[in-house]
Amino acid sequence: MIMEKTRLYLIVTMLIGFLISCDPGKEDLYYIDNKSDYDVLVYFNDWRNDTRLTIPSKDKQLFHQEGDLGVAEDRGDDFLYWTDSIYITINDSMKIEKDYLKRINWTFEITGGNGWGDGGQSNYTFIINNEDIILFRLK
Repeated sequence: MIMEKTRLYLIVTMLIGFLISCDPGKEDLYYIDNKSDYDVLVYFNDWRNDTRLTIPSKDKQLFHQEGDLGVAEDRGDDFLYWTDSIYITINDSMKIEKDYLKRINWTFEITGGNGWGDGGQSNYTFIINNEDIILFRLK
């Protein structure tokens, strides 16, 4: 009887340990919220390929996502860890004045996540308004 209780206790303890030691999955999602009157061009490369996207005016689009183990969190200044380079612009004569490489210029929100296999989503959004766009001249 004592042996059965000990065995049951050991099995339950091991099962609990196994369940709490599993890391849930999480996603890092990257959006451009283009509130301007102009189309926005996004160029980036990651470990898979080079990508070029056009985000139409007055549109918000997911432009990249990364999956990993763990729980959703703000990566701070390392939030663009997944790319070797990224370039966000309008066209040859207009550019975005706001620095898209600085985390402070992106909004951040955690959504989802229940701790049981779902670590949630880290949502980074770069918002572009008409006031963020400037004309520049070649000298």
